[in-house]
Amino acid sequence: MRGILISIALLLSSLAFSQDLEQRLYEAYLNAEMDIWANHIDSVNWDSLTVDEQTVLLNYEYGYAAHAIGAKQDDAAYRLEQFATHLEAHRNHIDSGVYYTYKTGECTFRLSLEKKHIAKQIKGIYDYMDRAMTISPNDPFVLTMQGNVEFFNPFFGSKQKALLYYQKADSIYHIEPNQYDYPRWNLRALQMPLLQSMGYVRSKEEVLKKCDELLAEEPMFSYITGTFLPAYLKDKKR
Repeated sequence: MRGILISIALLLSSLAFSQDLEQRLYEAYLNAEMDIWANHIDSVNWDSLTVDEQTVLLNYEYGYAAHAIGAKQDDAAYRLEQFATHLEAHRNHIDSGVYYTYKTGECTFRLSLEKKHIAKQIKGIYDYMDRAMTISPNDPFVLTMQGNVEFFNPFFGSKQKALLYYQKADSIYHIEPNQYDYPRWNLRALQMPLLQSMGYVRSKEEVLKKCDELLAEEPMFSYITGTFLPAYLKDKKR
């Protein structure tokens, strides 16, 4: 009996630590303190993790690679390869639609970082995205990437179509939060381009109302008050 109680206590302690870590990483994302993510990723031994823990870490590696490339950090290439290596190692442990969504992201990262094999990377973006949407058309992570493909395509993309994908993903995250158990930063990462796309195709009143709704949902969402709104309102004054 004593051994069972000790095991239960250790399990509860582990769960509490996991929840506390997730909260700290989530708050770091909200406050753009991405060095906290880097420290966490670097402190973990991939091979010592359970399959579920690897799935979670892979998601953070994906997010941090995107940040490193966008910020033009010196370690951007390393972060991309770190994510890509673990993605292939973990391929058989995640949904195929999610795998192809990550591959879409990887092609996008390489296109941004390497500036070579451009045709190959562009083809990869659309081929992998099509596979992902065929397999998992209602997964909010997949829908977010499809929105990104539409939003950031300077030639054939549609901000209106992107918004529809973002809105559907946002709705699913809220209606079925337990079915798609991604770390919470993914929801906020979705809501950033959701606001950006609204800025292109919706009225100022609708955009400001949405900002108020998101801040009521998450008051610490500093991207809205510190980045999006100042730029949006300045542009509207022109």
